[in-house]
Amino acid sequence: YVSEENFSRPQPAPAEIGLKGVPLTQFPSISTTQFASFGAGSYAKTRDGHIIVNDAVALQLGRHTLSIGGEVMRYAYSYYTPGVLSGSYGFTGTFSTANGQAGLGITDLELGLPASASISTTNTIFHENLNYFAGYIQGDYRLSEKLTINLGLRYEFDGPFSEKHNNMYTFNPNITDPTTNKLGGIQFAGYNGAPHSLNPNIYTGILPRAGFNYRLFRKTVVRGGYGIYQLPSIGFGTAGLTSASTVAVSFQSSNPGVTAPFQLSQGVPPYSPNADANGNPLIPTSLTKPSFSPTQLPQTAVLPYLQEWQFGVEHDLGHDWIAEVDYAGNHGVHLPISVPINQIQPSANCCFGLSTAQSLRPYPQFLTVTALKNGGATSYAAMYATLSHRWNNGVSVRGAYTWARSLDDVDGPSRANAVGVQNYYNLRAQWGTAMNNIPQRFSLSAVYALPFGAGGKYLQDVPVLSQVIGHWKVSTVTQFQKGYPYFITQANQLGIFSGAQYVTKVGDPNISRGSRTVQKWFNTSAFAITPPNTLGNSPRAALYGPGQNVWDLSLMREIPVRERVVFALRVDAHNAFNHPQFSGLGTNISNANFGQVTGAQDPRSLLIVGRLRF
Repeated sequence: YVSEENFSRPQPAPAEIGLKGVPLTQFPSISTTQFASFGAGSYAKTRDGHIIVNDAVALQLGRHTLSIGGEVMRYAYSYYTPGVLSGSYGFTGTFSTANGQAGLGITDLELGLPASASISTTNTIFHENLNYFAGYIQGDYRLSEKLTINLGLRYEFDGPFSEKHNNMYTFNPNITDPTTNKLGGIQFAGYNGAPHSLNPNIYTGILPRAGFNYRLFRKTVVRGGYGIYQLPSIGFGTAGLTSASTVAVSFQSSNPGVTAPFQLSQGVPPYSPNADANGNPLIPTSLTKPSFSPTQLPQTAVLPYLQEWQFGVEHDLGHDWIAEVDYAGNHGVHLPISVPINQIQPSANCCFGLSTAQSLRPYPQFLTVTALKNGGATSYAAMYATLSHRWNNGVSVRGAYTWARSLDDVDGPSRANAVGVQNYYNLRAQWGTAMNNIPQRFSLSAVYALPFGAGGKYLQDVPVLSQVIGHWKVSTVTQFQKGYPYFITQANQLGIFSGAQYVTKVGDPNISRGSRTVQKWFNTSAFAITPPNTLGNSPRAALYGPGQNVWDLSLMREIPVRERVVFALRVDAHNAFNHPQFSGLGTNISNANFGQVTGAQDPRSLLIVGRLRF
């Protein structure tokens, strides 16, 4: 059983300043013009309480091994983030203005006359729960002196989270909103036959694994494997959480500059929680002034999973040198993505600039409707080649080269796309080079014991000098890699409430290495602003940014002081050759810095460290 509690709370209490009509648990938030703001901010209280039971058994059956195990977990997470319960108040000096002289906010505060006030709170403790179960069986079979096979099967159930008191909702496109009589309404957990959890249970977590290891020749080994891995639950989040105790009210003067919305001495005017006649949260809908943007929780019981495979050859070259070449790949299926489903379907001269565009949306009673779907995909393929020399005779070296290609339509591990969706009705167009794809990378690490002085080959017998120049080591960590992809942006003029409007690609953005400058890193003429009401054709990963060329060097020595006492001296040079490491590009086609390098990483730096170890 694991339990953890965190709590932060601001100072009390509004009763001491005579404020009425609000909870007396904390000092209000007060802002005054010409003076600093003061008072409380929001506070939070969270608690984790998890019950975990697991066990495993391993059986040795001759040359074979059989492993069986399982795990059951009950996740419980509670949190309380009420906001500023006693409210926020603004004082601008409006009511202390006299004889043409501007007033002061602090004076209005002393008069008790706010220019505005608001109460935005959720006085509810949310209790989220989630159940998890996993069981596995795996056998390692040594069929001969050369061949070992691994076979396994795992089952996982990662249940959807629910809230103890049904404080959850989801947008449901199949029910009718009672206020506007339009299709698309709000469904509350545990109400009108709705289930306790609004996410479906997924029982299809059957995950096979297989692998082998084969000694092809005396110094050559071939190995490979394949497996399916369930992606973990997105965990506890606020998606879909709601409360009937939510308060969202503001107070403004009906005749600004003449009368305050209320006087502090009289207290805050009465207000009520955001609840409807049935005791559910009151979620506003309107065809004339829509104000709410709901979220649709995943509705399909599909398992998000990742297929992985690998095949490699390792060969002992002799003299402590090892070479290895591997191919690896994976394919992600049904990955979580976030899409705006309240988008107008694109068509010629649809609605750009029309004041009635909102009425043409599929669900005009709402603003943005965000659907959380298990509909994303990824594809990754890579070749790794390494050459290494184990530590011997004062030398250790490892060099590695990677070629890789990563494709996806997800753009991130969370349910939020890094690049907005241009056309919800054609999600296949989102497929392309992943925004974290690095096509090529080379790394080198090496340690070399200098062969001079005491302990070395040369000058080991020269008095004093041998002790000064002996026992030194030099090391390097080097990395060369291509840059990350960049997305070219423009103002969204589609007029269909999409997540983004892509630019139009009209040429090749790449220019030769010798022609690149920090003022023009790529061919800016390769892109054009997409006209209003038109879909752009540029891919998400339109070009690659600056790469890396980093050499880090170190010089180190350990000096025995006495028995069990050693003084270690180390000098580190980061980016030792001071090669420019550019970072960031101007990618907004309308900005003056379009196509320019906008930043750089750290230049060369030296660090000298001494450490006494005993």
